Amino acid sequence: MESTDLWNRFIDEVYYSFLDNNSKSLSTEQKNAIIAFAYDSEVNNGGHLIFFDTFGNIFSTNDVAEALRVIGGEKFALNFLSAASHIYYVDDDYGYTSDKDDESVESEDFAYYEMNPSLPDLIEAYIVDNKENIFKTIQEDKQTILDSLVGIIPNNGSTLDDARSERLTKQH
Repeated sequence: MESTDLWNRFIDEVYYSFLDNNSKSLSTEQKNAIIAFAYDSEVNNGGHLIFFDTFGNIFSTNDVAEALRVIGGEKFALNFLSAASHIYYVDDDYGYTSDKDDESVESEDFAYYEMNPSLPDLIEAYIVDNKENIFKTIQEDKQTILDSLVGIIPNNGSTLDDARSERLTKQH
């Protein structure tokens, strides 16, 4: 049960937070889990080309291979590097596009789907093993936000809008 709760928490608090603001500073453990999760999601959504089209300009090839290795997916890393060797990107008006079709990485796609243990199993184990570092920054961010609200949110039953109006009135 704990691993399912952590998996869901990772997706909600860490992965979606990254998607909303990928410039956020990440711990090494968060970065590894995010990259592996993004890779798994996109390859399962349509193969390696979908991953490269979606994240090819966000994650470097080396970062993806290293993240896969760190979480215990050496076979996934080698398969990813093989797929990457078939791809290159041309910058156009709409971003990055591949000059290849799905057949160029079809064997890597099929190999990916057959690997055991599955990548989600490896990611989940990595999240459980590194939960303190994966969720630490999230807790620190929440605490920073709460600390910044001290003195802004009134403790007398009035609303945040009342406090904001009162503060603006005092400034003028």
